[in-house]
Amino acid sequence: MTELPQTTQPWIRKIGPLAGVVFLATVLLIGGWSAVRAGRATAPAPPPQPATLPGQNSGATSASTLEDPGLYVFLDYSNMNPAQYPFIVGGHELFLWRDIERDQQGVYDWSVVDNWIAAESSLGKP
Repeated sequence: MTELPQTTQPWIRKIGPLAGVVFLATVLLIGGWSAVRAGRATAPAPPPQPATLPGQNSGATSASTLEDPGLYVFLDYSNMNPAQYPFIVGGHELFLWRDIERDQQGVYDWSVVDNWIAAESSLGKP
């Protein structure tokens, strides 16, 4: 049995992947160089100025005059009592829509939300 001559040289088969790598490197270098030049051309943004709310004076407020907002319990399904945990001032709860629209579509029962709000209010939480 005779061996057939190869029509393609081994080094020619390696040119395709090598050309792809060189092309990708060139694109990345040009993109990076353009980003660096664009960054130098723009002026730095001015620092943000603090906004004042309506009814406040425009003077600076020191940190000692700010009120501590306290902590709110996330998923406060047990209605944690601030008498036992004095650092707690409020709570958040997650309600699923299927708990509100229970029996039929378009009929809403907000009692689960109302009961949770009533329990939070009875503990003095906002």
